[in-house]
Amino acid sequence: MRPLPSPLVALLALSSRAAFAQPPPPPPVEAPSSPSAEATAPTPAPPPPTSRLGTPRPPYRAPQWGVGARVGPRYVWARSPGLDPVASGDLLIGAHFEGLIRVWKDGPLSAWVVGGWLVGGAGTSSQTRGLSSSFSYQGLQVGAEARYELRRWLQLHGRLAPGLHTFRVALSSPELPYTLSDRSWTWSGDATAGASVLLGSIGNDEWPTARLWVAAEGGYTVTGAVDHALKVETDDEEEQRRIGSTRLPSLSGSGALLRVTFGLTF
Repeated sequence: MRPLPSPLVALLALSSRAAFAQPPPPPPVEAPSSPSAEATAPTPAPPPPTSRLGTPRPPYRAPQWGVGARVGPRYVWARSPGLDPVASGDLLIGAHFEGLIRVWKDGPLSAWVVGGWLVGGAGTSSQTRGLSSSFSYQGLQVGAEARYELRRWLQLHGRLAPGLHTFRVALSSPELPYTLSDRSWTWSGDATAGASVLLGSIGNDEWPTARLWVAAEGGYTVTGAVDHALKVETDDEEEQRRIGSTRLPSLSGSGALLRVTFGLTF
């Protein structure tokens, strides 16, 4: 057997090497990049409002303690026979001045201590025995008031306020050098209910320094009945005995009550 030529042997060797050689692996495919954490993170909420000092301000909440003051007219329809000699009608017109202290609060409910001074008199005068008559009263009251806040601008309230009243009745005439008068004290009390409406506030809307209210309330006032013996206004006992005294029917200031108030709370 003759040996194969060298060129043929080289060709066969290259062919066998090519047959058993593995193809090169394909280049790696890069996976699509996922969105970054910064892109997928939710947008942060805006920071809470801050006060002038730079600290976060919590939602508005009325403090446990508070004070207030209010003033307004007072109308009483008193059906007392004792008013007939000193007034031509049943209407007593006056004014009240009150201070308030909040002593308790739980949600929309709050309790207040109320103290005030009343002053007023008969809406129209009368004539008694040819003399001009006048009737006036003053009073001091200390009581309690409960409030329920329906809205930040609307509150309902009820008030109980016992106290003391003083009535003064006087008869005078320009033709006489003296005045007949008498003053007496008696107990009293108010029971009313009504509503308050916010007119405005002073300071920041969320944390007001003060709030201005207007309120209307109705109810009943009751006083003790007193007798008046009018005497001349002089220290001369001889003159008092000479002129004598004038007695009037028993007088009471009880009747339907209407109040309108304008107040500030702090």
